[in-house]
Amino acid sequence: MDSDVLSSDVSKLSRGIGNIREVVRLNQAVGLVESSQKFCESMNSFMKMAEEEIIRIQALESVALSLVKEITEYFHGNSAKEEAHPFRIFMVVRDFLTNLDRVCKEVGMINERTIVSTAHKFPVPVNPTLPTGFPASNERHQYSSSDDESSSP
Repeated sequence: MDSDVLSSDVSKLSRGIGNIREVVRLNQAVGLVESSQKFCESMNSFMKMAEEEIIRIQALESVALSLVKEITEYFHGNSAKEEAHPFRIFMVVRDFLTNLDRVCKEVGMINERTIVSTAHKFPVPVNPTLPTGFPASNERHQYSSSDDESSSP
């Protein structure tokens, strides 16, 4: 979710709470009918809970923005320049990682080509003194640790 949209929505909710408060005040001023009192009590309870939640969300937003500013300062060096676009640092990091991934793939392809072309030019001789097959499974157990022996069936 976009941080500006979230901030705008929280502000709208806060203004909505103010509107509810005004309706409750007018309702209390008009009459003290039993249903009106129940409505006012319910709405006052809701407003208290909603105001606490909005304050909590605003505090979390403030913490998130300060952490983004800290990250920008760490990686960019001057967070004041990026004040208008605090989350731009994540686009910069994304672009960097995309370029890094592309370069790693290119280097990998170059290495593969080098290995394949080198293998064709200089064939690797086979050592005739080395055994051609795999050792029997019981020979493998001679050299394994005691943990390996206890875990094998």
